[in-house]
Amino acid sequence: MNSVKVLLVLPDGSEARGGIQRMALYLMREMASISPDIRIIEQRSRDARWGKLKHITTGLLIFQIIFRLIFIRPDIVHMNVAPRGSTFRKMSLASLVHVFKTPLILHLHGSGYHEFYASLSPRKRAMVRRFFQRATHVVVLGQFWYDFASNELGVAGDRLSTIGNGVPAAEPAEPTTPTPVFAYMGLVGTRKGVDVLLDAFAELNRGGVDFHAQLGGNGEVETYRARAAELGLSDKVQFLGWIDEAGVDCILRAASVFVLPSRAENQPVAILEAMARGLPVVATDVGAIPETIVDRETGLIVPAGDASALASALRTLAQDPGRRRIMGSAGCARWRELYSITASAKRFSELYRRLSGSERRSKSPSQIMPTGIL
Repeated sequence: MNSVKVLLVLPDGSEARGGIQRMALYLMREMASISPDIRIIEQRSRDARWGKLKHITTGLLIFQIIFRLIFIRPDIVHMNVAPRGSTFRKMSLASLVHVFKTPLILHLHGSGYHEFYASLSPRKRAMVRRFFQRATHVVVLGQFWYDFASNELGVAGDRLSTIGNGVPAAEPAEPTTPTPVFAYMGLVGTRKGVDVLLDAFAELNRGGVDFHAQLGGNGEVETYRARAAELGLSDKVQFLGWIDEAGVDCILRAASVFVLPSRAENQPVAILEAMARGLPVVATDVGAIPETIVDRETGLIVPAGDASALASALRTLAQDPGRRRIMGSAGCARWRELYSITASAKRFSELYRRLSGSERRSKSPSQIMPTGIL
């Protein structure tokens, strides 16, 4: 089979902090293992190492992209897209890709893209629709986003695929204390619902529920640490700051329940990492989360912004270790079937080969995979 060169465009590179970067890192590792015919070339769309000046680096990186389009000549450009500035930066980069007639995949990430789109002026909404409609292919993370891309962005069905995020296998969680431990991983702020989470923890504490909580992630850490102290939670809730991949594994393996009370999401990688370790998940009814978590089977789904409902769900699992085990086991089985990095990488491999034409070059016409949803 012919080799396929893929230029993978990421904000700030795969070593940066964030779910898109972590997913890309997992994908590149797995692809190198299972699809040696596919060569992924990482391309930054901006450089966070410049600090507050990072946004101006897009202009500088354009020259690197042009160089690679001319001299490396990738077969595919795989561009990760999120709301706001990410979309408008990628529009400029996509125009370059079209000039070189290189097949372009737009991979829709980022929470609340539908809300971002609705907030735009009619002229800018038309620009976003054209951006997605001109792509060779669009990848989304679940049925919610498939419907959005089809109905709102006008992407044709034969150029639209649903490929869920994937994470690697992991050792199962083994809590070391009888006291239930709630784990949270994500940006510390209102979008991820940390304010609601602290209010729920306070309600549990007032009700005499014994628990500990470990919250990992950067953001408004000091603000929420102070808020936890005001609520009398300092001895219950620990803010860990940013945690690397090994640290995340350590925290999740010692946890009893994973909780993510976001107000807006796409398909959080952290939820999949919890499922891979056999943890039940308590999360909100936003984005692709209700498709990922089967309510009352692999976890509990609550309304976003509802601290009392969140507290009730956490109390239920804190007081029922048997139910935690059953839900965690079901979640792990669901991860293995649908959300392993191997499954995700295989589907991207198939898409890369098809769009690059490598399957047509190496197979007879009757063997070529048809277009449509992967």
